[in-house]
Order: sequence, then C-alpha cells, then structure tokens
Amino acid sequence: MINWLRRVILLLMTVNLIACSDPVPVNAFVKGSFSEIQNTYINRPHMIVFWSQDCAYCMKEFTFFENALSHNNKVKLITVATDPFLSADVINKLHQDNNLHDVEQWVFSESVKEKLYFDVSKNWRGELPFIVFVNKDKVMTKHLGILKEVDLIEWIKQQ
Repeated sequence: MINWLRRVILLLMTVNLIACSDPVPVNAFVKGSFSEIQNTYINRPHMIVFWSQDCAYCMKEFTFFENALSHNNKVKLITVATDPFLSADVINKLHQDNNLHDVEQWVFSESVKEKLYFDVSKNWRGELPFIVFVNKDKVMTKHLGILKEVDLIEWIKQQ
C-alpha cells in the first residue's frame, strides 16, 4: 500500500513539474528574421510554419505536428504567428495544447505585415497556411495551403 502511494505521489509531482515548466520564449519576427532562422538551421532539415490564430486550417495542422515529428527527431519545427504582437501566453498555450515543447516560436512584430511577407517570399501576400520546408540537402520548398498529414510524415521520413 505504501509503495503504491509513493508511486502516485511521484507521478503527481512529475505532472506538476511538467505543467509548471517555464514557457518557451517567443522571439520577435522582424525584417531579417527569416534569414536569421535559415542561417541558424543551415545544416539541419527544418520547416517554418506560418500561422494565425484565426486560420482554421492552421489549427488543424498543429494537431498533427507532434505525431509527424515523432518519425524523425532530426527535423526542427519553427513556428511563426502572423498575428502582429500576439501574446506569448496565447502562443505558448497553443504549443502546449498540442504537445509541441521543443519548438522555436516567433511572432510578427512589425505593424506593417506586408514588409515581413515580402522578406519571406517576394510572391507571398500573407495567405495561410504557409510552410517553408528545407530538406537535408538544403533545398527550400514553399507550400501554400492545407497540408495532408501523410504528406508531412513522408517528407519528414525522407530527412
């Protein structure tokens, strides 16, 4: 009985520790941030996901990132909220709700979003969802629109 009680207490302490962990910092995405991210992960396959809290398709994609990333831990996920100055609490909650704990997080931090769209891609006008994939061979592919989970998993496995 005492061993069982100890295990329950240990489990509760572990859950509490995870729930109380410090939130991940949210970086300010300004002109030049896209290049900064590219340079940081130049030798690692990665995907940069641009999203908005009002984009239903973006929220749907968030639900399958954890499963997809479990197929290859070499792929880095970076997320960028396109809602200017969205609070870090909202961003962290979305990531926590989807079990995305080791994700680099950014938020648009300029009042004129169009400057940032152009900085990312000269042809991008802010349509979402928008994902930039950089594979193991450093080839960049831009995907505009909803992504199927099976396609994402396939890309991740190839890295």
